[in-house]
Amino acid sequence: MLAEAFEKLSPQLATLYSVLLTRELADSPELASLHGAYAEYAQRDRHLPRPVLTYFGFHAFTDAVDFTDVDRIGEALVVPQLLRDVLAVHDDIVDEDLDKFGASPLPVVLSGAAGKLTQHGKDLALYYGDFLVGVLYRAASRVTGETGNALVRLISDTLYVNQRGQLAELLAETKPLSQTTVDDLLLIGERKAAHYCYAFPFVAGATLAGHDEHRIRPAARLLLKIGTASQVVDDITGTFPGVMDHDKDTLGEIANLRRTVPLVLLATGSHTEKVAALLAAPTPMSSEDAIAIREELWGSDVPSRALALCRNLVADIKVDLASITLGTAALEYIGDLVDHRLSGSLNRFERAIN
Repeated sequence: MLAEAFEKLSPQLATLYSVLLTRELADSPELASLHGAYAEYAQRDRHLPRPVLTYFGFHAFTDAVDFTDVDRIGEALVVPQLLRDVLAVHDDIVDEDLDKFGASPLPVVLSGAAGKLTQHGKDLALYYGDFLVGVLYRAASRVTGETGNALVRLISDTLYVNQRGQLAELLAETKPLSQTTVDDLLLIGERKAAHYCYAFPFVAGATLAGHDEHRIRPAARLLLKIGTASQVVDDITGTFPGVMDHDKDTLGEIANLRRTVPLVLLATGSHTEKVAALLAAPTPMSSEDAIAIREELWGSDVPSRALALCRNLVADIKVDLASITLGTAALEYIGDLVDHRLSGSLNRFERAIN
């Protein structure tokens, strides 16, 4: 179902998203250069998995879908993508990565200098991300009546939870890395990523369809678990680029000692005195030191411990998936999502470390 959705549904959603952005950005022609940079940035997410989840939330209790009703449902389907863009831009500012998914993040693009990140570029990205919050609410406000009110409240609640997670992550950086636990990170990941990437899009679709909130709640809880596990997979992917895939390298997170699962596992496990000194040093560390940490991570027991953690999370997810009540279409899509995003990635990781 996932492959079929990406083939038949994603192009329709991309068109819908392009039309929405063209309309909403037309009122600010003085920002045309920023809009152009953002449009290119936004189009990199070519499968639009969040709006796809919104579609399946709309059809949560449908057994068969044919993807011919996108225009009837309307552009509210792509509202979750706007929220994703807002939060991704702010994430890119904080993480200070120079490359993400094989291209420069928006703050780097807006910095002007090829491959460099400047304060001016970060400032432009910050305010443009804030600008997109307005675009998000303008788009959501086009949904009328109680459904529109519920959607706006859902967006607000999701932002509230997301910022709790983001702020908790930054506050964790005020104490030694070894004092952060994996459980701390799982809660942070649930709040800062799983809500807006997984649960919110599905619940938004269910809201548009008028599904009963109590019937949707178990699916939302399941998607939070999937999103939390996905965040751990993201941590691993960026720490060891090219092992699971080739589209993410978060050396900046290592240089700034962000609270990622691999770094916490390293700090709380056995390591050399050299690594201990690097983990206690001021940040950001040099690229050379960050690469040294990455090499230490790969040569330690961190990969096997991270793999075991993820396998346990996926096992719990599959128990819930087997007992949840949804239509055949949504069940197939979520099952494919688990297989592709989690199990498939972990299988590649396991082959690499064995």
